[in-house]
Amino acid sequence: MTTHIDHAHINYEVAECYHYATFLHKWEDNKSLFEQVIHIVVYKLNESLTHNKLQMFCKILWDSGFHWAWSNTCCINKGDHFMLQEALVSMFKWYEGSTMTIILLHGIHPPSKGGDLIKSIWNTWAWTL
Repeated sequence: MTTHIDHAHINYEVAECYHYATFLHKWEDNKSLFEQVIHIVVYKLNESLTHNKLQMFCKILWDSGFHWAWSNTCCINKGDHFMLQEALVSMFKWYEGSTMTIILLHGIHPPSKGGDLIKSIWNTWAWTL
């Protein structure tokens, strides 16, 4: 117990405990959905390209010291129309508030060549720019 409240220390501890990373990637037909991951460990999802992307994202975050992650494909309940609309409107806030964003550049394979990013699907998504 104390009579002095150390706001700087509290803010630091909360930021350390609750910092999160986001995952930005191209949605595909076989994406991991909210309904699939709400009751299962991500690493137990059936093997697919999309599930592998999500598992890779989680592994990179864990190895980087993160305990929280947000991916728009599986963290938005698309079955609840109100929640979906609210999430789409506030999506920028999720990315803005994240400590780190991992972007999977669909269609760009290492080693990339000059001009690969210009031809990528990412240049057709205005909100990403």
